[in-house]
Amino acid sequence: MGLVKGRIIYSTAIEIFHFIDEPFFVYYFFNAFLLILQVLSLLWSWSIGKIIYNTLFAGGV
Repeated sequence: MGLVKGRIIYSTAIEIFHFIDEPFFVYYFFNAFLLILQVLSLLWSWSIGKIIYNTLFAGGV
């Protein structure tokens, strides 16, 4: 899932300049939200991994 989001961010941040010359406000707004979503996804995955590790190896949550 992270690879898909990474590819979307790459497409909207880099490849878009092949199609348009000057980005407008919504472009920056959209990319900012995509980056925030990526960070939240990473934090969520880390949190789930920590809970699984504690449950399996430490014996509790």
